Parts: sequence; C-alpha cells; structure tokens
Amino acid sequence: MMQEEKNSYDEPKTFGIAKYRLYYSAIVMVVIVGTMIFDKEPTPAICFAPVALLAVYLFLPFTYRLIVSDEAISSINLFGARTLEWNEVAEIGIKHGNLLLHNRDGDVKVTVNQQIDDYPEVIKFIKQQCHHLWKLDDIQTFHQNYLENSFTTLVGLGIPAIGIWVLIQEGFTKQSGFVVVGTILFSAILVVPSLLHIRKLSLDGEFLVVQHLIWKSQFHVKDVWSVSLEQKYGKNIVTYPVHIRIRRKKDIVIEKVKEGNPILVNAIETWMKKYKGKQND
Repeated sequence: MMQEEKNSYDEPKTFGIAKYRLYYSAIVMVVIVGTMIFDKEPTPAICFAPVALLAVYLFLPFTYRLIVSDEAISSINLFGARTLEWNEVAEIGIKHGNLLLHNRDGDVKVTVNQQIDDYPEVIKFIKQQCHHLWKLDDIQTFHQNYLENSFTTLVGLGIPAIGIWVLIQEGFTKQSGFVVVGTILFSAILVVPSLLHIRKLSLDGEFLVVQHLIWKSQFHVKDVWSVSLEQKYGKNIVTYPVHIRIRRKKDIVIEKVKEGNPILVNAIETWMKKYKGKQND
C-alpha cells in the first residue's frame, strides 16, 4: 500500500472564511441599503439600527483568520489571537463542528473554524502534526440531529386529519375530496424526507451500518469505494457534507454529524484501511 504523502507548510499559510460568504453578505447589504436609500418615502433613521446589527452579524466572521505553519497554529479574530506551537498542543476536541486545540493548562485554545477555505486540508495537516493526540478516529458511532425530523414526521402524519375532518363535515364532495388528496400529498412531502433522513451511522466490524428513522441498512467494507468532504454552498454558509460512495448503490450523503464531519471521514478512512488491507478495488 502506498504511503500517504505528508503536507508541509514551510511558509505560514493563512486561511480565512470562505469568500463565497463574503460575496453573499455584500450582495445582501447592497440590496437592503439600496432599497432604503432609493425608496420614494424617506426611511426613518431608526430603521438603520437593525441594518447595522445585520451588517455586524454578516461581516464579523470575516475578522477570523487561521495561520498554519510547520511550527505553530494560530487563530485570530476581533477579540485577539491565540497561538500554539505543535509541541504545546495537549488535547484535540470538537465543538459545534469546529476543531479545538488546547494546551496542557487549558488557558490557550485555538479554534479551527469549519467555514474556512480548504478546511479538509487543514484537518489532515493537524492530524499529521498531532498524530499522537488524535483519538477522534476511535469514535465508531456518529449522529445526525433527528429531533427536527421526528417533529416534522409527527406534524406530517397529523395533517391528513384536517382532510378527514372536512370529509366528515361536508360529506364526500368534489371540494372535500380535493382537500383530502391535498392533505395526503402535503403529508407525504413532509414525512418521506424525514423517513429517509439518516439518524445514525456506525462502524461495526467489517460493516458500515446506516440507521434511518425506522429502519437500517448495512454495507460491507469491500462495497465502500471512497469517502470525502465536498464543499457545498448555501445561504450565507459554506458546509462540507460527507459523501460516501457505495458500489452499485446511491451515494450516502451526511450533511452534519454532531461529532464533526472531518472526524467521520477520518474514521471511515481508517476503518477502510484496517479491513481492506491489500485488497484491490
């Protein structure tokens, strides 16, 4: 098996929040301010206060910078800078999807924001530099938030009751029939995606087990082609969903796990190396 090439930052490299967010935020502010300025009716001055707060919310994240080199790692924001040399890092953890590096006393914490460009690259470099501290591959079970989907399912299942109530009140007419069909379709729109939502993913021996809301499926390691983080753009946010490619099956896409998407990717890569051995795909 070929040895994995190691990254190196002889010269410090700076990572910032993905530029897509900056462009999106700038467009939002231009549209809002332009509408207020060119409106026929004068805009009361007090209305600019919430606009200013919105601007702070949109642009404050761009004060964040992460500087990485072969010697140290630093996170910088509006409130100051935190720096750790690699030999000072004593603990690595996850909080809200962001990677946290602590020193032994816990008084210096460097945050690796998941919104930066090249986030997967940075995670791999940190794992390389702090391999002796990297215990996150030991996690075998990963969870997605399912409370929202459970609530959506309950609401969806309750919607047809409206159609039934109309049917009881008006009897079977063209109008009541239309309401019943409409509520059933709307219910399906809410319930089906919730049932398809992946609640939990675990590594059980040679099997990848995927748990949905009411059923589960499993895939042998030989059927798992690859796993990767792929950048995805949304409204004022950049995410890195996990894409798991399965032989002769549809890709499994995990939007966000509580334990951290890069941790899931690293765990699956380690699992694949362990059980595939010298097997050729």
